[in-house]
Amino acid sequence: MTDPRDSSSAHSMADDDEQPSTGLLGGGSLRRGERNRILLALILIATRLAYLKSETSQKALEGSTWSPIQQFVQYEVKDRGGHSLDAVRTYAGVPTPENDKAWDALIRPAYFNATVEELERAGESLDNVTRLTGGGYLASIGVYHELHCVRQLRFYIYKDRYYPNLSESEEKYLQFHLDHCVESLREAIMCYGNTALISFYWDDPKASQPAAQSNARAKCAVWDSIEHWGYSRRVPTSPDFQRPPMNEEQHM
Repeated sequence: MTDPRDSSSAHSMADDDEQPSTGLLGGGSLRRGERNRILLALILIATRLAYLKSETSQKALEGSTWSPIQQFVQYEVKDRGGHSLDAVRTYAGVPTPENDKAWDALIRPAYFNATVEELERAGESLDNVTRLTGGGYLASIGVYHELHCVRQLRFYIYKDRYYPNLSESEEKYLQFHLDHCVESLREAIMCYGNTALISFYWDDPKASQPAAQSNARAKCAVWDSIEHWGYSRRVPTSPDFQRPPMNEEQHM
């Protein structure tokens, strides 16, 4: 193995041999024309690397479906403190009028009125697509569907409050719906692939297992930019839509 002190010594000797002004962009023995050519070459290399990086990022997005909200979403780097059990819970905890109201406001712009051009550009099928009574088509964006699923799971955790006196058939339907929600959330979580580092600590020496913690910062959508767009295009949470005509067999 090479002794680190040897490389350090060699580096020092090389530094001693080099004159202060004979670096690539220094004065010294390089003529002005040579320096300019070297500088131009470095600029071209840097430009090419930046292009390749941009091209790689663009290729990573190729195949992603267009969405009418894309150009309006802003991003920021922020702390993610959700692992702390002591974190402020606007949307969690035992149901209260306050967190119920917060969830209502969060979900309110879930639906919007899409044009046929938007549906076609997004690659949506127009077969039996739901029309709104006042014109246009009923649509939503993925993040609101995922929030809807989180809320439905919360409802089920506290079903004595939100779903009292369920019949057997209602219970089966609800479980079917929630299985769909679990699968949708699993797919979304694995798609986004959060790489934040999480460590574990003992918040109580008597605890049976350690607790999770993280000081990770992440690139996040600025929620206000999504919500502002949602409110600008929203239709009521219980929208007035047209049902397709049914034939006699479907009526039976």
